[in-house]
Formats: sequence, structure tokens, C-alpha cells
Amino acid sequence: MGFERWCEQGERMDHPAVCSTLKTMRNWNIEIVNYHQCRWTNATIEGRHNRIKAFQRRYTLRKLVAA
Repeated sequence: MGFERWCEQGERMDHPAVCSTLKTMRNWNIEIVNYHQCRWTNATIEGRHNRIKAFQRRYTLRKLVAA
């Protein structure tokens, strides 16, 4: 509930950087809220995200080399 109020306040600012940040925050809503409720590390999520990004880079490079 507090997270949504915070996002609504940000939307009222109507600033491009704030809107971009709010989009990211909403995409990661569950992970952010869970961290603040449980205070556990989010290393698992970051590790998954980094592995996905690394895979995407390798795939893109292979695709470019093959072309």
C-alpha cells in the first residue's frame, strides 16, 4: 500500500526521469516490497538477472558473427 502511494506521488511530479524510474520500480514491485518486508538479500534475483543479460549478449554476438 505504501509502495503504491509512493508511486502515485512520483507520477504527480510529471518528470521524465521520475516516470522512467517508476516504470522500473513497478516492474520489480514484488521483489522490492518483499525485500522491505523480509530484509533478506535480493542476490538471487540479481544473479538471475545478470545471467539472463550475459546470455542475451552472447546470443546477440553469435547472431552478429553468423550474419
